[in-house]
Amino acid sequence: MPKIQAAIAGGNRFVLTSRRHIYEAAKPKLGSRNHPLFRDGQALVDVGALTVDERRQILYNHIKAGNQSSTWKSRVKPQLETLSREPSLLPEIARRLADKAYTRHISTAYDVLLQFIQEPKEHLLQTIQELSRLHRAALTLVFLHRGHMPVGAATPDMLDLVMRHFAVDAESLGQAILQLRDSFLVQTVMGASHFWVFKHPTIADAIGAMLGETEGMGERYLRGSKSEAILAEAVCAGADKILDAVVIPETLDELLVERLAELPDEQWVNRRLFTFLNERASDRAFKLFISVHPTILSRKAVLSWRLSYDPKVLV
Repeated sequence: MPKIQAAIAGGNRFVLTSRRHIYEAAKPKLGSRNHPLFRDGQALVDVGALTVDERRQILYNHIKAGNQSSTWKSRVKPQLETLSREPSLLPEIARRLADKAYTRHISTAYDVLLQFIQEPKEHLLQTIQELSRLHRAALTLVFLHRGHMPVGAATPDMLDLVMRHFAVDAESLGQAILQLRDSFLVQTVMGASHFWVFKHPTIADAIGAMLGETEGMGERYLRGSKSEAILAEAVCAGADKILDAVVIPETLDELLVERLAELPDEQWVNRRLFTFLNERASDRAFKLFISVHPTILSRKAVLSWRLSYDPKVLV
């Protein structure tokens, strides 16, 4: 840093780029040697804080330079102005939107394109997988608290679970959480309490997918995922295989039953629960669920037009 300051005094200019969490981790180590404009924040530029005009230019340039067909471009052109006003539009998402490798399975309808921008699960999953083990551990800890972790008051069992699996210590974990502030995590106030929450709700979905794909992480997945997400993403070992589903081993059947019992008694939710019990639950998990919660079968669910398709009848 002293050499950089000497070069600046000689008329040179520098632009240093970094992921926010990496800079936050390095900042305390620079200490008093840091440049004064870094210490008071004057030299920091958040390139994610884009104006509508900047998002408009970024989106247009990526679409223009992308490998989408001319037909595809003509279809989305009328929608670009509205899409550019979406605050969650990131430069990387704009690049992926312009690459047919990422949009092969989506249509050009406005609501579909908006969802692609608002819920960039694949992009976030890749980004999270590139984080250090310590930062992944920090995100997992918040995830296990269902995305609302009290500041400075993590549940001891959850903390111990993460520390053992990721082989990290509590002090380093606390520092990692602070380093992720404003990039992946934000603090929010609920009543008189402060909580760590994910900056974007899709981050939780991406972490759930990461844990589901990682050997031995089934317990963390079940504890942190929303019950509704489990219905769509998980399958019991011993049931018919489902492509890309998170496989729940027999040893976690009790925890699975506990999480499914949290589902609200709503007709559409009940229909999905009956579908899960019919198609994705193993015989063991099914028997356990019904023995512990026999009144579940009395719930009302949205009906199918044919009895042979009705999930509740099939259950």
